[in-house]
Formats: sequence, C-alpha cells, structure tokens
Amino acid sequence: MSYTVGLDFGTHQTKICIEDASNPAQKLYEFLEFEDNDGKLTVLFPSIVQINNDDTISYGFVNDERCKILNKNGVVKPVLSLSQEPVLKIPPNPVEPILPLKPQDETLSWGKKLIKLFFNRNSSENDEILQWKQDCLRLQNEHEQNIIEWGKECAILQEEYDRDLYFCQTANNQRKAEYDKAIEQWDVKPIRQFHFRYFKLATYSNTSQWEHEIEPEIISVWYIAYLLLVLRAKLGEDFYIQTGVPSGAKKSELKSQERKAFAILIAAYRLVERYRTNEEFLTETYHNLLEVTKLDFDFSEDEIAFYGLNVLPEAYAGLSSITQQKRLETGMSLLVDIGGGTTDIAFFTIRENKPDIHAVISFHKGLNFIFEQYIIENEGLLISDVQKIFFDKQGETSVFNSSIDKYKKQLQQETKKMVDNIESSFTLREAFHGLPVSRLRNALKNRPVVFCGGGSVYDSMRTSVLNFTDIKTINKNLLNIPAIKNRGINQELFAILATSYGLSIPLENEIVLTSIEQVFNHIVAQEQSQSSFSYEHGLSDI
Repeated sequence: MSYTVGLDFGTHQTKICIEDASNPAQKLYEFLEFEDNDGKLTVLFPSIVQINNDDTISYGFVNDERCKILNKNGVVKPVLSLSQEPVLKIPPNPVEPILPLKPQDETLSWGKKLIKLFFNRNSSENDEILQWKQDCLRLQNEHEQNIIEWGKECAILQEEYDRDLYFCQTANNQRKAEYDKAIEQWDVKPIRQFHFRYFKLATYSNTSQWEHEIEPEIISVWYIAYLLLVLRAKLGEDFYIQTGVPSGAKKSELKSQERKAFAILIAAYRLVERYRTNEEFLTETYHNLLEVTKLDFDFSEDEIAFYGLNVLPEAYAGLSSITQQKRLETGMSLLVDIGGGTTDIAFFTIRENKPDIHAVISFHKGLNFIFEQYIIENEGLLISDVQKIFFDKQGETSVFNSSIDKYKKQLQQETKKMVDNIESSFTLREAFHGLPVSRLRNALKNRPVVFCGGGSVYDSMRTSVLNFTDIKTINKNLLNIPAIKNRGINQELFAILATSYGLSIPLENEIVLTSIEQVFNHIVAQEQSQSSFSYEHGLSDI
C-alpha cells in the first residue's frame, strides 16, 4: 500500500499523520486537517461525539444549539419548532410599453403638395401619422388594462398572504405557549448534555468511571468509523492503519489492549462498508447505529490483514519518531507524555536505534487537572474560560502555581515508584552482577527526560524528574521529518503530533520490549570492567 496512516487516538484530541510512499525515495508526510465550527483548519481533532436533537451524531466539535439534552428525570429537553412564516411574492409591475417612433413629414415638391391638398383637403394629417396615433393609443390602453389586472392579482395575493400569515402566527404562538409550559415542567437545570468525552480513556482504563448508558467502546467505534470515512474520501481504499494503545511493557496488558483495539477498528470498518460515505453516516440516528454496531472479539488474522491494521504501544510510536533519526543518546531515559486527561511516564533505553520500553506508569492527571483545580480556587468559571486564561498566559506559573505544584508533586511520586521498581530489579540481580545499588543511582544521574503531549508545550509544565535532569522536548528539529506537505503548522504542535508521525512509519520488524525485571540481565560479575558494561543501559560509569 502506498499510504500508511498513523492514527493517534487521543483522550483529549486525535491526530492523524499520513505517510505517502508513492515514491519510496522521497516519502511525504501530511498531518490531516479538519475544519472547526468557525471554518478554521486544525490538525487536532477533538475526541468528542455529540448526539443531536434529531438523534443524528456529529463528531469532533460541540454545537450546543443542536445538542440533545436530558433533565434529571431522563426526559429530553423540549425543542421549539416553529413554522416558517409565508412570504408575500408580488408579481412585477407591468412594463411601460415602448411606443413606435413618430413618422417624419416628406419633403414634397409644390406640385405634389397641390395634389395632396386637393385629395386630402379635409384632413390635416397624412395616413402614416394617423396610423402611428392609433398604434400608440392601442398600446396605452393595453398597458392600462394590464395595470388593472395586475392590481386585481396583487389584491388576491395580499388577501391569501394575510390569511396564511394569520394562521401561521396563531399556530406558532400556540406552539410557543406549549413550549414555555413544557420547559417549566421539564427543568431549568439540565443534568446532562449528550457530549461524550474521554471515551478513549474509559475504553482502555479499568479505573475510569463511565456514567453513560452507551458503552465507551461503542462510542469509540463510531468516532473511528467517522475518521475512516474521512480518510477514504481523501485517499481511497488503499491505505494501511497503525494506531496506538496506552500500554507498557507488560505483555499480557499489551495483548489485551491490542485485541480491544483490533476489535474496535474492525467494527468501525464494518460500519464504513455499510454506509460508504460520511454524508450517509451522518444522517443515521444513534438508535439505528446501536443496533448495527457489533464489537466482536472473535476476529481472525485474515481480517486484520484484509483491512490493513496494526497496533503499537503509544510510547513506542512516540519514541520511534526520534530514535530512528538518532536524535537521542543511548542509555536509560524517561518519556513524559502530558495529555489532556492523563500523564504517561515511560522508562526506556535505545537498542539499534529503536526504543526498548521497560515500564509505563499512567496517572489520571493532565491539563484538565490544572484547569479543574483552578476552578475550585476561582469559583464561577467554566473549563473553557480557564483554558483560555491558561493559553493566553502560556501556563504562567504565578497564575496557576497551586494546581501546577500539585501536578508536579504527583509526577515526582509516580516516577519514584518506577525508579524504586528499577532499583528492586537491579538489587534482585546482585548475586549475578555483584554491584551495589549506588552504582545504578550514579548511572541515573543527569539522564534525559523527554517531554511530549499537549502539556509539554508550556515551560511551567516541564520539570526535571528526580535524577532525570536533562530536559528535552520533542519538537520539529528533534523529529527531523523528511518532507511535510502541510504549511504553517505551529512549531509547538510537533510535541503533540510526534506519536501520530511515529505511527505513520511502517513497522518492519516485531517490537521487542524488555520487561523491567529483565533489563539488567546482561550484566554479570565476570564482566565488571568498565569497558564491559554497555552504555546501552546508561551504566558505563559503573
């Protein structure tokens, strides 16, 4: 296939990068752009699904005017539907007639004038002038008659319009009265709008609380089906999909999430085959979609191959985007991906220019936590208000000091748990390598911590983490993308786009991930000379 699509299905927003390998010697990369409600293009497509008043579904952006709303009793908010008032259409005025030109008198000789005078002595005008006057009079009479007929027609139309307007306004007034009464009975304080967010988080996390009747996996299927239809409209059917899952190095967890991701993708493709175009898909009601959407985990490898699907750990994809370009030194490092709803911390090394991820810890705090904490301390604000303040202030610490401090404290705590596990793994191998844990601690000093994700673009969110003090941010230079078709992408966005770019690079070999329990197995006692310890794991100083 000529195209590989990197689908970074995010908790807060989704990013898509397309690799065009039509010319293998000059691969092109394009970040898919979407049009928001204001007609502006963006490469960040919000992970939002909305059920509308007419029970159809829209994707990516909230439209409060169309959104379906329930009250505390589960009753749908009444909708005021008014008839369109009639329009008075008056036919145009009859056009003034164009009169013929008056004939000119001939220049006659004195003989002809005598003859004319003899034969027309009782007439002062010739025949042509008389005919001209008769024609003009006829045209004027016809025009006057047209004016009379036009007036009669206008009077009939005006009478019909007044009658129709009266009935329309009477019916609309009655509907308004019924609507006002229904609203009073409904409730002025709705408890739920049909905006679905964080369905990706709920799909892959056992700790997330999902309080909607429609399962998050089903919402995810609909959302991805919409994106697949967008891609088909752009690329045709000849493309390969690679998507990510928020899994770490545990093979059982990775396999479980891979299986769920494949099931969701295949279910989405089955909807694509059913509806064929987004125009048809967007006119379907959610009731009908619920009936036809089937999440089947009993799929085959043939189906995976048929649809052209692959699933990778998100951390691996994000790191492979920079390690393949040799933009990061070997050794032990951290990746911190600050998203909207979660933060992922990955401990990794680099093997043959490919990341080897040994552990991943996720905690449910990201940019939204910063916003929510700010609202607690500044009542009366909405999330959208705080987002604007944060973006305008570029995350200035003095404004958001308290919430950012709380976030950073948990970041340190979660990383400490990971480092403790690393040290435990090292200590358990002491009988084989004969080294004290202090040697490992020395090796971890001043190691890189690589930040990516939406939160990483703000200076106030980036920080050294324990001994990982070499702070790096994934940016355009670090990614070193060969050729980008898009023009004018904000430089700061590349920290957010890195994973989708990594996913767009076809995986040539199976991913090898070394668990944290096995990461130091290569070190044995008889190889204790400094030259024997590969810097691959940051232990050259032991």
